[in-house]
Amino acid sequence: MKHLFASAALGLLLPAAAHAASVTFSAVPTARTVVAADGVTVLSGGTVWVGTLSSTSFTYNPLTSVSDNVNNIIAQGGWERFGYDTVTGDPNPGASSNLAIRTSPQGRIGGTATDNNSGTTAADYFNNATIYLWVFNGATPETSTEFGIFTATSAGTPWLFPVNAGGVGDTVTLSTTTSAAPVITAVGGVGSTPAGQLRLVSAVPEPSAPLLLGLAAVGLTFMRRRGRALAAVAALAGPLHATELSNNPVGYLTVTLPGGSQQSPRLSLISPTLVRPLSWQGTITAVSANTSGPTTFSVAGNPWTDGQFNGVNGSYYAEVVPRTGSGVVSDITGTTEGVAPDGSSLTTFDNLAAFASVGDELRVRKHVTLGGFFGETNAAGLLASDDPSTADEVLVYDGGTFTSYFYYTGDEVFAAGWYDTNFTLAPGEAAKVVIAPNQGLVVKRRGTAPLSFRYTGAAKTGDTLLPVVNGSNVLGTVSSASLTLGTSGLHTGDASTGVNGGEDPSVADEIVLYTASGPVSYFYYTGAPDFPAGWYDSAFTLAPGEADNIRIEPGSSFVLKRKSGAPFNWTQPAPKVF
Repeated sequence: MKHLFASAALGLLLPAAAHAASVTFSAVPTARTVVAADGVTVLSGGTVWVGTLSSTSFTYNPLTSVSDNVNNIIAQGGWERFGYDTVTGDPNPGASSNLAIRTSPQGRIGGTATDNNSGTTAADYFNNATIYLWVFNGATPETSTEFGIFTATSAGTPWLFPVNAGGVGDTVTLSTTTSAAPVITAVGGVGSTPAGQLRLVSAVPEPSAPLLLGLAAVGLTFMRRRGRALAAVAALAGPLHATELSNNPVGYLTVTLPGGSQQSPRLSLISPTLVRPLSWQGTITAVSANTSGPTTFSVAGNPWTDGQFNGVNGSYYAEVVPRTGSGVVSDITGTTEGVAPDGSSLTTFDNLAAFASVGDELRVRKHVTLGGFFGETNAAGLLASDDPSTADEVLVYDGGTFTSYFYYTGDEVFAAGWYDTNFTLAPGEAAKVVIAPNQGLVVKRRGTAPLSFRYTGAAKTGDTLLPVVNGSNVLGTVSSASLTLGTSGLHTGDASTGVNGGEDPSVADEIVLYTASGPVSYFYYTGAPDFPAGWYDSAFTLAPGEADNIRIEPGSSFVLKRKSGAPFNWTQPAPKVF
């Protein structure tokens, strides 16, 4: 098995072989300075790796530790470190490196890494490959809180490994000065390169380390509607079977985001919790029999028009509510008007045939969107800018991957509004980005003052099945009342319906909640004579039973790390009373 981490630096193990290749970085005073995410110079030490990537299509996740990010990038990007065996990951005999962040000149990268041709693959693997620098602010990735990955896309001497062809001329000397390497870029969003600098990015440290991370303060207030039911939707074209829409409590959510700064954005994990009012509800009269692919549901009569719940009318989702059991949701991809004697039908993206039967309830709601939650014109008041690097950012997660959005102040080409930070979506499209019931959001607050805003919606009734995938999940909550770890339903004792427990938190699935002082990791402990089974923090600082009462508040989100086993559906309980 290939080791993901080896020793922090290669010492001189054996005399260098004749067939050797070397890469030298010159720490001249005009070299770019290594700085931390807050702009302060990394004075000395740290760790510097040199190597190559087979792909730069990897995902940097600011919600996980540096070591987790490194492991993911190694796997996704095909990283190989110069001086290490490309099969085992062990140091090659005869390899050496003294690359480091130097004390003189302070904060510059300098030193030499040498490989040889005596190993199984050794230096030949790197011949003419692009050179990438990994820079860490700690002695090892595990002890680092910040890192960066850099390469030169324009340089007098190209950043390519020399050809290991006999020990003569098999060396290259490079520099990070602006004259020798006019264009150095950070790879995959891991770092940045403002003038004269190699700036690192911060990642969530392991739970034992401090992190400037604010938990969004959330208040939830409900306003009961008068009368028995909400009015029927005016757009319905014909008789509505089960025409009265359930009287879901309606209220508002108050979210407070702690202030941050341009150099050190403050992260808050939030979710809408409240849903949109019901657009339709009724009884299922038929379910398509296919066991894979989309599912089509039929209802009696002619209650909607073609395309009413999809396409240009916006994004909607259906919820199937069995007579016994939890509701399951899926996006609506098609809506068909009924033609006598057949009723209307709608089609869902997911196959829900196993969850639905004739006679079950079908509910339709419009999705919460980015513009709906924060306001089409940024009524929430997030810091807007003409540059995403100086604005508040909203990260919308799908599993462990995310897309970042911000509110653009506008120019002569692009109107003001919500945009993804890469400007890949047309004007107006980012405001329509869906925030699904299971999705959590991460706000990177660069504004210095705390910010509070309200979101109005309906409280969802009934338990709900929410998907959990392998790897990292940023999960929101649709429960309008506080959950605790003990009442959350996250652990069921069955790995096909809940998290994996274990005797070791490094192996068990983890729930990571965020407080003003940093992230705290929890897992379900399977028990020992001195510690009964139950929820514990990963450091075992809480007494037995105390972690059961740790709360997951409305309007918040959290990270679930699914480390093994198949994906599962989490049955999130709803309040019994409102």
